[in-house]
Amino acid sequence: MPTAALLKGLLVGDRTEINDETKTDFINTGVVHVLAVSGLHVAYILLIFIFTFGRLNIYLRSILTIFGILILYI
Repeated sequence: MPTAALLKGLLVGDRTEINDETKTDFINTGVVHVLAVSGLHVAYILLIFIFTFGRLNIYLRSILTIFGILILYI
């Protein structure tokens, strides 16, 4: 699914599943750095939340992490 691959690239910087045509489009428009930089920042913030809420159960940790990411990026 191309949309899921693009979202994965934007959120965590993983570009392996993005098709070559989309990668070429990003390169030609000069915004390929968005895939790496924004994904890297989200991954760092995500790690901080996961370590902060690490002792909580998986459901509460997930809810708090998603809420925290939304608050930071909205």
